Amino acid sequence: MTFRSTSATRTRARTPRLVADGATWTKVTAEYDAAIGDAAALGTATDDRFEDLIAHLARVHPSRYIRLIEGVDTVGLRDVDVFTDQSAAL
Repeated sequence: MTFRSTSATRTRARTPRLVADGATWTKVTAEYDAAIGDAAALGTATDDRFEDLIAHLARVHPSRYIRLIEGVDTVGLRDVDVFTDQSAAL
């Protein structure tokens, strides 16, 4: 995972605009990039591809999941898709 952080004073980040696309909600790429940049300027933010996150979680024991997000203020995921593999969903 990629983490970006600064020690800037925390303020409320702007709410991103979501665009409905069938059964999923996607963010306009430029707006997503700006929102992640804003979040990183205010604290610790992640910006990962969904597929990469799922592959990483497959190698981590579930008891350690909470440590992955400890201290993270904002989680950003790109290319989120529907699970087609039940074992990945679990």
